[in-house]
Amino acid sequence: MKTSLKLLSLFFILMPPMLQAASTNVPPTLSLANVKLVENAPTSYRIQHNDNLADILGQFVHEPVEVIALWGMALPDFRVGDIVSIIEQAGQPALQIKRGRTVKLSPNMRIIEKARKIPKIAINNIRQFLTRPQVIAEEELQHSGYIIGSDRDVLTITTDMTIYARGLDPLAEERTYMIVRPGNVYFDPEEEDEVLAREAIYLGQADIEFLETTDEWEDSDVTPLKVTSMSREIHVGDRLLPLDLHEFTEDFRLHSPEFLEAGYVLALPDNSAQVGQYQVIVINKGFDDDIEAGHVLAVNHSGKIIKDKIADEEVLLPSQRAATIMVFKTFEKISYALIMKSTLPVRLMDEVTLP
Repeated sequence: MKTSLKLLSLFFILMPPMLQAASTNVPPTLSLANVKLVENAPTSYRIQHNDNLADILGQFVHEPVEVIALWGMALPDFRVGDIVSIIEQAGQPALQIKRGRTVKLSPNMRIIEKARKIPKIAINNIRQFLTRPQVIAEEELQHSGYIIGSDRDVLTITTDMTIYARGLDPLAEERTYMIVRPGNVYFDPEEEDEVLAREAIYLGQADIEFLETTDEWEDSDVTPLKVTSMSREIHVGDRLLPLDLHEFTEDFRLHSPEFLEAGYVLALPDNSAQVGQYQVIVINKGFDDDIEAGHVLAVNHSGKIIKDKIADEEVLLPSQRAATIMVFKTFEKISYALIMKSTLPVRLMDEVTLP
C-alpha cells in the first residue's frame, strides 16, 4: 500500500465558471489509480450528517486515512448531501463528487441552504479525551497550579467549597480549571531514567472566584476558586490545569513526516491492556522529534521470537500492521494520537512507524 500510494496520480477537472453554476458536478475528480479499492464497494454514497471523511472514503478504499494524508491540501471539501461515487476516467478508477443544491422559493426571496462541511476525523473522540486528559506531559505538570487549602477545616474538598491555589497566572484569561492528581509515571522506553509523562487522574472542575478581600490580599499570589463538580475526592496538593490548554482545531491537515526514528506506544486510556479504533493513545514522540498535529503514522505489532524446533534455532517473525493513527496534540516528548483504523488491537510498546 505504501509503495502504491506514492504512485498515486492526482488531477483536477475544472468546469468553466458559468457551467459550474448550472451543474451538480463539483471539482475536483480524484484519480484512484494504484489505490486498493474495497471489494463490492457501493456505486455511490450520499453523505449524512454524522459522517466523517475517513469513514466516507473507507467505503471505497482500504486505507482512507493514508489516502487523505497523500491528497493533503488538494482534497476538496465534502459536505452533507454530496454524492460520492466511483467512475472510470481515462481507463482508471476515479472518485467523483456531485453536489446538489436545495433551493426554497417564496414570492419575494430565494434561499440556498449552506451545506455543513464534513470533518476529516471523528472529532468527538478527541474532544472527550481532552476534556478529561488521562496523561499529561511532564512539563505541563511542572507549570500547573496546585491546591494549598480550602475555606473549611476538612480533609476532603467537595463541590461548592472554595479552594485556594498557588502557581496560577494572575494575568491569564483562563477562568475554568480541571483538577487532576498525578498517577503512574511513564518512562522513556530507551532511557529508563527519563520521565516523559504522568498519568492524570481526573478529579473535578473549578472556576476562579472573585472575593471581597482586604488590601493585603491584592498582592497575594494565592487564587481562590469555587469547586463546581467532582468525580473523586479532592485533596490539598492536587493540580489545576486550565481547560484552554486542551482546546484544539478541527482543521487538521493530514500528512506524514518524511522521517521518524523508532517510536513506541507509551500509554493507553484507563490502563487498558489493548485498544481499538477511535480510542486515544500516547506515543513517545513529540515536537522535539518534528512530530506535529495532523501527522498520520502506523502502529505495528513487533514480530516475536519463536523457537524453530527442527532447526534448533530462534526465528524472528515479521511485524504486523495493527493500526493507522493521527497525531492531534503534541508536547515536547510525547503526543496524543487517535486510532483512525485498526486491524489488530493496539498494545503497550507497539512500534510506531511511518505508514
